[in-house]
Amino acid sequence: MTKCLFGKRNSDFRSFTYESNHLNRALDEILHPGGLQLTERMANLARVGQERLVLDLACGRGSTSRFLAKRYDCHVIGLDLSRKSISIADRRAKNQGQFHRVTFAVANAEHLPLKSETFDIVVSECSFSLLNNKKACAREINRVLKPNGILALDDITHEELSKQRELSDLQCPCFAGAESVEEYKNIFEQVGFDLITFEDHSMDLRRIAWQIIQAYGSLDNYWNSLNTMKRELDGVEKNTTHSCRIPGSWCEHFSKIKPGYAIFIFEKK
Repeated sequence: MTKCLFGKRNSDFRSFTYESNHLNRALDEILHPGGLQLTERMANLARVGQERLVLDLACGRGSTSRFLAKRYDCHVIGLDLSRKSISIADRRAKNQGQFHRVTFAVANAEHLPLKSETFDIVVSECSFSLLNNKKACAREINRVLKPNGILALDDITHEELSKQRELSDLQCPCFAGAESVEEYKNIFEQVGFDLITFEDHSMDLRRIAWQIIQAYGSLDNYWNSLNTMKRELDGVEKNTTHSCRIPGSWCEHFSKIKPGYAIFIFEKK
């Protein structure tokens, strides 16, 4: 699932990473650890069910949205800032005959074009970490949820705030924007949520890294191939901006950072 819900749409490396076919091909277009098995686990914890109205933030190419609609017979609206991804999601929903239960649209997660207290459940898979203004998005999620509505979120975590510099140096959006478990909790509690369930799924993060290694030989090879393609697409800008800096190797940084992955289930007060 392509994740592209930044506060400002541009052609930076983050947008390119998640819109490119490199990562989608390597991970069968399920761009989060745990695949649809983890999606199902999160949906069960969030009590997704028949006739529930679900908002899928950063729906990308629509894999989660289509899965939830088919598996739980619910209605899903998928939003993403990438027009390319939404176009693909629309086409696939039409081809699979799911237009009656799945709708896709281009929108910014920090300024949702949706009525207040509309949704029963909001899901966000490996996308909240990508946001520039996380508190603004948290407020918007609270606004569009019905009273006692559920936010189901899974994302990259890290153990210590002191590791932020190491994460930032990786120049990978989901890692660079990751928060500690406590900080995710604080962000949502400050805007009116209670954390009701937390599950650690860090092993799934290691598995997704192994998928990329199998496809490209190493994590470094993967990011270097993306960087090369991005420079070629940028043309005259290739020597000036949007390159992916990788000081040292990914293995070195991962051994220092020890990132994790987790499911958070919040309830609107």
